[in-house]
Amino acid sequence: ENFQMFIYLFLPFLAFLAVVSGERSPFFSQVNVLTSRNFDAVLKNSEDDVPIWLLDFYAPWCGHCKRLAPVLESIAADKENELIAIGTIDATAHKSLADKYKVRGFPTIYWRYNGEDFVHKGSRSKEGLMSYGKRLTEDAIIDVEEIAHFGDDPVAYVFDGAEGEVGGKVANKYKMDAKIGRVKGSSAAKKLCKVERGEDPVCEDSEEKWDDFV
Repeated sequence: ENFQMFIYLFLPFLAFLAVVSGERSPFFSQVNVLTSRNFDAVLKNSEDDVPIWLLDFYAPWCGHCKRLAPVLESIAADKENELIAIGTIDATAHKSLADKYKVRGFPTIYWRYNGEDFVHKGSRSKEGLMSYGKRLTEDAIIDVEEIAHFGDDPVAYVFDGAEGEVGGKVANKYKMDAKIGRVKGSSAAKKLCKVERGEDPVCEDSEEKWDDFV
């Protein structure tokens, strides 16, 4: 395990050489085995090279996990992929990490993007995972003409007025669960409105309460 730690601490240097030579970073070209000991160091040392980490918490006996493994290997083997690095964690051997991420079933997938963790919801196919990762990098807030402008979407959240730093954090946290909009050119007081299909918008004007409101 000490040797494995050395390898992962050495990977940033290898990644730098890869950038200089025009090759893919080694973080992308393999399924990275993460443990309680190397987890923080690997993610920190890869910040300059890896936009997104896919973190797969698995159990060795789990059938769904075994079916997911070749999908993750395929993403790592895809030479066009320079967006998503794969990290796998044996949750039965590294219980402290599993507890930190509140893992209750297997596999559990988290995404690490811009220092934030997002639990994966949706397809575990290669196409589904690649699409989810790409969406994470897209702008969180969509400009709309008015508060109730999301048509057939079952639920959306719309900022009326400048969204501010707190709003940006809320938007990034919840953009995978619901559309987040901003009324273009609005000079109204700052507020966040929940828009459910067929219902009148419900709004909250206190930034401190936005995280609980969503």
